Amino acid sequence: MIKELSEQICDELMACAKTFDDDAMVQIAEKIDKANNIFCVGLGRSRLSIMGFAMRLMHMGYSVHLVGDVTTPAIQKGDVLIVGSGSGETKSLLGMTQKCVDLGVEICLFTRKPDSTVGKRAAVKLVISAATTSDASQAAVQTIQPMGSLFEQSCLIAYDSIIVYLMRKKGTNGQEMHKRHANLE
Repeated sequence: MIKELSEQICDELMACAKTFDDDAMVQIAEKIDKANNIFCVGLGRSRLSIMGFAMRLMHMGYSVHLVGDVTTPAIQKGDVLIVGSGSGETKSLLGMTQKCVDLGVEICLFTRKPDSTVGKRAAVKLVISAATTSDASQAAVQTIQPMGSLFEQSCLIAYDSIIVYLMRKKGTNGQEMHKRHANLE
């Protein structure tokens, strides 16, 4: 029974991945590759998935920071802010993204709501067509999962897809990336 649920969740993820806009993903990857510094932000489970993205970007040799960490420097023009937000309306993200607009920092958004406040501020946005149990009306992919699970899982797939694209573009591999893996464990 649980195995069947796992298969259904995988089917949902495949359906979501099929809706990804390849052009938007390439644009996000190119903005990351050209940025002086990359700042990643998300809250709740969106933060957990974007943390994995930030880690892989670091493994590739990019200068990357998680917003909210005590060692995060000031963001400035030439940097990029990567935002994972289903609603695009989280209060703290509204302030952060307005600051980026004021500073001339480009924003890339992973969201369910491209017309949200953060969506309107983003240079590039990838729409994740995942329903949630509280808001399934406009999503292309329905889910058996609670709350934003399908969104957060789909973001992780999009993030890892961008990593593989950048790996191929830069001609790197997992062995090279592993040299930057944490060694104070």
